[in-house]
Amino acid sequence: MAIDTSKAFGQSYIEGFRKTFRPEESPFAAASQKIADQIEAAKLKKEANQATINEMYGRVNVPTGTQMYGDDYAKAKEMTEFLTDEATLEKYAESPEMQREYARLVQQANAFVAESQDYYKTTYGTSLDPQKGNYLGHVARQNSPNYYENQGQQDNRTDYDDTFALLDTPSHDTGSFSVENGQFVFTQGGQTKTLSDVDHTNIDVFMPDLERTAFVSPSDF
Repeated sequence: MAIDTSKAFGQSYIEGFRKTFRPEESPFAAASQKIADQIEAAKLKKEANQATINEMYGRVNVPTGTQMYGDDYAKAKEMTEFLTDEATLEKYAESPEMQREYARLVQQANAFVAESQDYYKTTYGTSLDPQKGNYLGHVARQNSPNYYENQGQQDNRTDYDDTFALLDTPSHDTGSFSVENGQFVFTQGGQTKTLSDVDHTNIDVFMPDLERTAFVSPSDF
């Protein structure tokens, strides 16, 4: 019977290779390790980047429409939607410098939200008190006929509801918010404005315009 020398040789070669093969000495070992290191580094970078994005996202004070007038809320909503957008977060997470710029934008937006909420609380009011010079005070007086007349006065103002509607209606062009030179800008009435152009200083916006109409007691003389 003839011996299959090719098969015997093949088995002998394989066994010899197994005994002498050292994976760490393979010419492919270094390349394989480099690829593995790159994959691990990319994984760690992605995890760190996601942690940064989560931390950035958590800084944004997302407003609700029940705490501010509609005009302010529309502006705040567009800003916070921009700041919490995935593409925005990924862009600003790229470097420490971009993260600092993002932090400044968040500071602007959060300050605007807080200022808008304070303005709403002051001028809209928190209770139906007819003595208050805010919008709820006006509503309370509407529910109390002749409130001022019974005190010998009259309120010459008739624009409470129109003023409220003005404050509660978005005044800027929808979708016009952008970032220029580190500031939020938007278009309103054909003009480019910044957040500093929004007026929250008129806290007497719903103050009644009273006029004495009668003397109701000796002390009034």
